[in-house]
Amino acid sequence: MLSKKLLHFAVAMLLLPVLTFAQNTTGNISGSVKADNGEVLVGATISVLHVPTGSVYNAQSRKSGLFDLSNLQPGGPYVVTVSYINYQSEKKDEIYVALGDVVRLDFILSSKVDKLKDVTVATTKRGSDLSVRGGTQTIIGRDKLDNLPTVGRNVQDFLRFNPTVKFTGNQSDLAGVSIAGQNNRFNSFYIDGAVNNDQFGLSASGTNGGQAGVGPISIDAVDQFQVMISPFDASIGNFTGGGINATTKGGTNNFSGTVYSFTQNQNLNGKTPIGAKEKAVKLNPFQAKTVGGSVGGAIFKNKLFYFINF
Repeated sequence: MLSKKLLHFAVAMLLLPVLTFAQNTTGNISGSVKADNGEVLVGATISVLHVPTGSVYNAQSRKSGLFDLSNLQPGGPYVVTVSYINYQSEKKDEIYVALGDVVRLDFILSSKVDKLKDVTVATTKRGSDLSVRGGTQTIIGRDKLDNLPTVGRNVQDFLRFNPTVKFTGNQSDLAGVSIAGQNNRFNSFYIDGAVNNDQFGLSASGTNGGQAGVGPISIDAVDQFQVMISPFDASIGNFTGGGINATTKGGTNNFSGTVYSFTQNQNLNGKTPIGAKEKAVKLNPFQAKTVGGSVGGAIFKNKLFYFINF
């Protein structure tokens, strides 16, 4: 009996560092609710709808009029509705939540005597424009992933968006990533909060699959990147360079899919980049081809979803 208790204790102690340095995979919405005369409204109902999946989150304002909704899926759009007895409901839509950030929304409700119709506030601002930062960080959202140029379809191509990132080594597709001047070995790479570093330290990129010339995850499966340098949150750590946190896509109520094919060969590349320009020659024949696709949807609408990337 004693040995079994000791075994449980040993397992718990081994898991403690993992739990301590768990990375963010969600976002938050917080704010305040007041009347048009400046009075704090206590007990107002806040309803948050995630449009793609139909998930609904509810909260109530506290004595100070403040409210918080945590563990929200990054992205959006979200629709936030606030209601209170004898006051006109107010709604804000097109709200986007960035990974690891807090979106701040303040509501002022008008008396039903003064206004008979709902007040709808629409905004096209992304989550990063409304959010409360948790330190020095850059959010690379789905919009940037769809528009930034990429040659190797790997993580490094998109990390160039962060001005503190510098590439070391041979400057290849999977070269080392130095963040804020630190050695790339001091970085940590997370996928949905799980560490995906090169544990043996053999790859220049510092990620799994680096020696084979492949990225740790398909870009088609990534929803957002969060590049952290000095986060304020004490629960985030286990790195002295930078933390690269990636969250994956999920299914929605709408069935969707993608199919893609990328090809590189000597005809799609320039001539040899070294030596005198007049002596540059065409590269030797080669071919690099990537074919894949993804599919996502709902198993049970508003409840259970799936997403597959291959």
